Amino acid sequence: MSLPLHIADYEDYAALSTYEKAQQIIKLEAAKDKIDSALSELRADLLTATKEQGVLTLKTEDYTITRATRETLKVTDHKTAAIELDAMNIPVLTETVLSDSTKKVLKELIKQGKEFDSASVQSTEYISIKINKKD
Repeated sequence: MSLPLHIADYEDYAALSTYEKAQQIIKLEAAKDKIDSALSELRADLLTATKEQGVLTLKTEDYTITRATRETLKVTDHKTAAIELDAMNIPVLTETVLSDSTKKVLKELIKQGKEFDSASVQSTEYISIKINKKD
């Protein structure tokens, strides 16, 4: 995928007509979609490469790459989850959905091997890149 280095000339957008502003938005949105797609593809390739090489963190003078896993709790039935936690004598604080503290407890129980019909934990590996500021 080839992307231009300069997406758009920086203009005085205030001086543009409404039509010209709309045209600029359309062009920038199209460029943004291409950039987002390229970033996703590069991140996926980088994730694969770091997994294959067993690299969790790579630190250079210019940047730090970190490979990690994000675990997200997915509660499919809040009422059943509350009943199951209550049966284990775990205090359940509910709002419309389970409170954040109860979600943390439920997530940890699932990670420890407890099974719940109402919830699961989804793991997502990802890459984080921090660009080091130069003086």
